[in-house]
Amino acid sequence: SGGGPVEVVDTHPETGACWDRSVYPPLADAPLGVGETFTVPGDATRIEVADRTPSGSWTVRISAGV
Repeated sequence: SGGGPVEVVDTHPETGACWDRSVYPPLADAPLGVGETFTVPGDATRIEVADRTPSGSWTVRISAGV
């Protein structure tokens, strides 16, 4: 819902993803894929998904003040 201690935001606001099949449509396309970045509006923080290993681990880079 985006209302708890961890806020989930739509990192692809320009797309509709699978609006008709999602439990919470505004976040249907929230996840980033490998190689994608998202800059938090008004916060100058950038999130980058750098890699995913065969075992399922993720490498995520967070940069502040960008």
